[in-house]
Amino acid sequence: MKHIALIIIAFLFTSCYSKYSKDNYKSTRKLNDSLFVERYMVYNGGVFASNSNSYYLTDSLNFRVYLYTITEDRDRLYLDLQDDILWIYKVTPKDTIEVNKIDIIKQKQERRFD
Repeated sequence: MKHIALIIIAFLFTSCYSKYSKDNYKSTRKLNDSLFVERYMVYNGGVFASNSNSYYLTDSLNFRVYLYTITEDRDRLYLDLQDDILWIYKVTPKDTIEVNKIDIIKQKQERRFD
């Protein structure tokens, strides 16, 4: 009985994750000369589930802003930089589109680090 309890406790600790975790850096994508999108794996689904990745917008000096967490096999993230506005489109399996925008100048002024 003790072994079953230990297995359940171990499973509970390994299945918890934070969508804001920056422990497992994966890649950086350049949007322009001064803006980058960083990708961090926040959940490794292993064999039975999909990985989840969190995305952050940064200029590496003044700000880092959380964008979204998406599931690799299910969701898609599209970014469209127009002047000083970044448009973010998250597309889900049912073709639901979440739209968000970030004002780059405002982020630089606020010096926000998520």
